Amino acid sequence: MSEQDEFMQEVETPMADSQEGVGGRKRREALFWGGALVWAGLVFGADGLDLLPQVGDADPWSWVFFGTGLYGLLLGLYSLLTPSFSNPGYWEWIFAGGLTVVGLGGLVNIDIGFPLVLIVVGLVVLGSVFWSRS
Repeated sequence: MSEQDEFMQEVETPMADSQEGVGGRKRREALFWGGALVWAGLVFGADGLDLLPQVGDADPWSWVFFGTGLYGLLLGLYSLLTPSFSNPGYWEWIFAGGLTVVGLGGLVNIDIGFPLVLIVVGLVVLGSVFWSRS
């Protein structure tokens, strides 16, 4: 193998790794938004047919936010366990947790949405400290 071939192999290898991570991230984002749209369609369809359960002060948007947030959290956990996906960033966890809490605020009669969002953000920041050490 010539020097030029060795150089090209060294140059191409890091780019392939970073492109794989970007591809995993794009796949995860497509899975998230596709699943969120399907979930929203199911919720609004069930509401139109009067099949949506009434829990607390929940309206269809509460169910959409709650379900989409849980789906985002589960997709993040799946991404951590699957090598074909890149690890989700902190803001992705905060976004999914925030959606879950906003939806949960409509499902319970207690107005605890904003404090729960602060708790979730704080837990993600604290978790990032422990995850970065290991």
